[in-house]
Amino acid sequence: MNMDATLHPEGLELYLLERLPEDRVVTMDSHLAHCEVCRQTLVREFNSLASSDLAQLGASLSDEMRKEPRFKTDEVASFQILSPFATNRYPGQLADVSRGGMKLQTPVQMECGALIKITLKSVIAFGDVRYRVRVGAAFHYGVQLSQMVLLGRHQ
Repeated sequence: MNMDATLHPEGLELYLLERLPEDRVVTMDSHLAHCEVCRQTLVREFNSLASSDLAQLGASLSDEMRKEPRFKTDEVASFQILSPFATNRYPGQLADVSRGGMKLQTPVQMECGALIKITLKSVIAFGDVRYRVRVGAAFHYGVQLSQMVLLGRHQ
C-alpha cells in the first residue's frame, strides 16, 4: 500500500487530535473508510495517546461518596465513532462529567463498546461507550474515558 505522510502513525495522531488541515481530513476520512489496515492502526494510535492530562484533570476533584464525583454540565459537543469507523461527526451534548467518564446525549444511535472521539471547546476526549439508554427521541450514553487531550489556544 502506498500511503502518503498523512496516513502514517504521526498523521493518524494529528487526525485524532484534529490538527490536520481540512483537505487532509477529507483525504484521511476517505482512506480510512476503505482501508481496514489503517483503521486498525487508528485504533492502536487511539490506545497509545498519553493520558497524563486525564490524570491531572482528576487530581483537582474533591472527594465525595461516589467513586468519582460527577459535575452537571450542558456543554455542546461533537463526536466521531472511531471503531467501528465512521467519517461522520455527530452533534451531542454532555449531561455530566467525572474524572473517568461522561454522559453524552445525542439522537444518534451507536453500539456499546464503540470507541469514540468527543470534541469540546478546549478538550478532545477518547473513550468507549459503556451503556446506552433511550430517552424519548434521544440516547444517553455512558462513556468511559481512556484519554483526554487539552487543546492549546493556537488551534
